[in-house]
Amino acid sequence: MFGFFNHSTSKLLTLLAATCLLSGCIEPAPPANPPTSETAARFLHQATFGPNQTDVDELVALGWEEWMNQQFSKPVTDSHYQYIERNGKPSCVTCNASSAGDSPSEGGVIIPTQALHSSFWYQALEGKDQLRQRVAFALSQLFVVSTISSSELADYPQAVGSFHDVLLENAFGDFRVLLDKVSVHPAMGAMLSHRQNDKEDATTGRVPDENFSRELMQLFTIGKWKLNADGTRQKDGNGNEIPTYSQNDIMGMAKTMSGWSWGGDDEAEERWQGLSLPSGENPINWNLPLKPYANHHSSSEKRILNNVVIPSNTNATTSMKIALDTLFNHPNTGPFVATHLIKRLVTSNPSPAYVSRVASVFASDKNAQRGNMRAVVRAVLFDPEASDPAKLTDPTWGKMREPVIRVANLLRAFKAKNDLGAYIIYSNIGNVYHGQNPWSSPTVFNFFTPDFQPLGNLSDQNLTAPEFEIFNESTAAGYVNYINTSLEVGFSYQPISKPIVLDYNAEKALANNATSLTNRLAMLLNGGYLSSSTRSGIEQAINAIPSSTDNDLLRRVKTAALLVVASPDYLIQK
Repeated sequence: MFGFFNHSTSKLLTLLAATCLLSGCIEPAPPANPPTSETAARFLHQATFGPNQTDVDELVALGWEEWMNQQFSKPVTDSHYQYIERNGKPSCVTCNASSAGDSPSEGGVIIPTQALHSSFWYQALEGKDQLRQRVAFALSQLFVVSTISSSELADYPQAVGSFHDVLLENAFGDFRVLLDKVSVHPAMGAMLSHRQNDKEDATTGRVPDENFSRELMQLFTIGKWKLNADGTRQKDGNGNEIPTYSQNDIMGMAKTMSGWSWGGDDEAEERWQGLSLPSGENPINWNLPLKPYANHHSSSEKRILNNVVIPSNTNATTSMKIALDTLFNHPNTGPFVATHLIKRLVTSNPSPAYVSRVASVFASDKNAQRGNMRAVVRAVLFDPEASDPAKLTDPTWGKMREPVIRVANLLRAFKAKNDLGAYIIYSNIGNVYHGQNPWSSPTVFNFFTPDFQPLGNLSDQNLTAPEFEIFNESTAAGYVNYINTSLEVGFSYQPISKPIVLDYNAEKALANNATSLTNRLAMLLNGGYLSSSTRSGIEQAINAIPSSTDNDLLRRVKTAALLVVASPDYLIQK
């Protein structure tokens, strides 16, 4: 059979779309009550890299729907690829702060890997497109590329910057288009070895590389197990979970994805191999999509998921289109993507009903469009469970804040600023002290697996807590020590001589009153919620510090901030 998905799958998707349209489950309404400072701050912790007072006031003034619509319409802050091209230098062996100057674009102050991280933090902290930034970060943990697990990407961080630009540009677009752009990006081609993935050769015994084809299914779209519409796993008659794909599917998909290499104007063998062309042109361009090479694409018949058969002699472009259409239209893809986004933005253990509501929007938005990421993101954040105040005290609700999110929350709350645009927060030491650094996961499986269960109370209740996989004695102590030191001496990086500056003025104005200061920090950093015991301890610590001088007031603010962001109430986002 030749087709994108079989008849029974088509009927199921049509039924899902029709059911949602009739039942009104498409694109849920925003919270019924207008935003207050506390509810706005809580929402912004789910939807952005964290609020400051200006962000909170803006959401309160605009209301839920208008804020969301404005965020959807905001352009991307900047291009990571272009930032690295402007500021990253090939080597910093001979440069130093005194000779190179302060500007990251002068004298080779920052090398490309540092420029990559500086670009990330600049956009995360100062970008006005905060919803886009946070969703793209979530997508970067679905479609993983890493300078740690790929030595080639470690040498070419501009490739990772270009890849993240694709995630930013398509965060609110069509998931099918995003799948296509991810699949032909050279950074993903390096990460999962499908650039220069050659066709089979019976003489030498060569077979197409299966790396990308496996992870395309397992990690990016449909997962390992067949799912119900609510994200729960299907069972066979014996109660066993049902695999989504077989080894034969992987082999068929590998043939389908063969024949792609460096983009350019021709299919010269030198370009395929990434070697200098006779004209002297360097064919390696990390910001140009891969292209198909007919001589390297498998011409044999290919059998993939859902009994789809791609006839022999089908070209590489058409073969990839059929494969990606098949995955996009697979009934697993909606609940799989919905679960990932909910876990990254809102809670580690969404109810099946929550997943079902979001997955139904993936299946069909209000215009009967499948895979509309704008509608899906809206459904994740406006779902009643996401804003339910009862969840604040529910011990099974919420998610551990990732280290990157924790640091970003603190810096945005105090309007962190660097006049040079050099935002290297903790660069390559991040994995050592925090367990996480942007684009630096140890494998394509991200920093943590989505179904990780710490032994003990959580596993006994069959609850997942993905972020706890990188939480241990070293990362727990490293995080607190890092924040404590940085609050004292500033968030700085050498040889950049000017630190990242935090604005404490609004908090210092309240520092004479321990309760007022605690309330403000609770609102900005945690949506207003702190347990009574945590509040009491913080206020006692504040009151133990004199309030006679400006330095005393600043000490009160920094102490209170440290105690809030080190507290269990803060570490678990509610």
